[in-house]
Amino acid sequence: MPIISENIGDNSHNATRFFLLGRGETEPTGNDTTTLAFVPEINGPGTLLDYLRPFAERGIDMTKIDSHPSGKMGKYLFLISIDGHSKDAKISKAVSELGVICEQIKILGSYKKADIPEGVNVPGTWNGD
Repeated sequence: MPIISENIGDNSHNATRFFLLGRGETEPTGNDTTTLAFVPEINGPGTLLDYLRPFAERGIDMTKIDSHPSGKMGKYLFLISIDGHSKDAKISKAVSELGVICEQIKILGSYKKADIPEGVNVPGTWNGD
């Protein structure tokens, strides 16, 4: 996408990221993130561990997790982002294994990780202070 205007902010460490949504799949770049949504078959204390185990056993780093009520009594929708592309063999195997124990699962997409310049402050991330 073309840049319309640069350096318009009053804080040089701020950054704005945009997501370009489309149909189809991206090809792996070697520096990707995959986001998926799933609704566990069962819920209870400690069961989330069982649903994340396929990723941990394959050394797949999870970079984000959110939970939201699914609209069904006692059921939650989990959104997770993991390092890697959905076409990577270990990601594909982990997602397949998770799919067996989930009520619903959907890969929302794989995309190249953002290139964040040194010194840029990204909201919601830890900067070591």
